[in-house]
Amino acid sequence: MQPGIKIFVMGDMVELGEDSASLHKQAGELARELGVDSCYTLGEQSVHVAEAFGGQARSFSTPDELFAALTKELWEYRGRPINILIKGSRAMKMERIIEQLDESVVRD
Repeated sequence: MQPGIKIFVMGDMVELGEDSASLHKQAGELARELGVDSCYTLGEQSVHVAEAFGGQARSFSTPDELFAALTKELWEYRGRPINILIKGSRAMKMERIIEQLDESVVRD
């Protein structure tokens, strides 16, 4: 992993069937083990990610709520290297978060 602040943003992975909760939990555990600094989740299943990650994890039900909280944290870290991994099924439309970041945070 690159040096700097590590942020994991995850939306639900849909179509996982009966293994959904355990696979989301594994994602949260892995992020914690890899030294991710904070975790933001979007959706019902991604709550399992946040629970497994612990401490610096926050769950949201709307993309706008997630983006507002993420933006606030990013401004706290401005001037420092930041790595953001965004993951989620296409149904979660996580590209909206990327577009918002590009429009408001990256350009400032």
